[in-house]
Amino acid sequence: MSLPVPCLTRCALGGAALLLLTASALADDILVREGRDITGVRIEDESFSKVEYKKSGGSTSSVDTSNVKSIVYGATSPEFQQGLASLAAGEASSAAGYFLTAADDENLPDFIRATARIEAADALLSGGYIAQAMQQYEALVAAQPSTRHLARALFGKGRAQFFSRQFNDAESTFQSLKADAQSKGLG
Repeated sequence: MSLPVPCLTRCALGGAALLLLTASALADDILVREGRDITGVRIEDESFSKVEYKKSGGSTSSVDTSNVKSIVYGATSPEFQQGLASLAAGEASSAAGYFLTAADDENLPDFIRATARIEAADALLSGGYIAQAMQQYEALVAAQPSTRHLARALFGKGRAQFFSRQFNDAESTFQSLKADAQSKGLG
């Protein structure tokens, strides 16, 4: 059975639209505090000071990290996506497992691996796995000291130390966080 020509045209156009939709769905979105959100880009690198991205036309630009509310990654691993789904379902320990798998995936860019590790650490802490959370915060700080998640990692580590009644260590970590923020002109 052959399809009528108009259907072939519509089907081909529908396929092209699906490809465009898929390509845009795989693009990254940067949600900012001030100004318009930056959508449909590909993030090239993240650091404490800036997020560098490539626009669809190929030009590279950046946004100051202090203006970034959050980032929605378009292309990640299935484990990262499962971690997000588990978090949304309130399953912190499952989410942590998925995020830890993503954090160890050498095929992912370092900035996505850093995001996976901080999400895993936060999920572990919220699930009451304090020692494991502290290990993940420390691993992130040691592996990627210039990550945009540094303050979040230090804060989480301090909380984990506090919850495990290591009050002097927690105070020292919070002082490090304060000193780091002040050295970067953040307070």
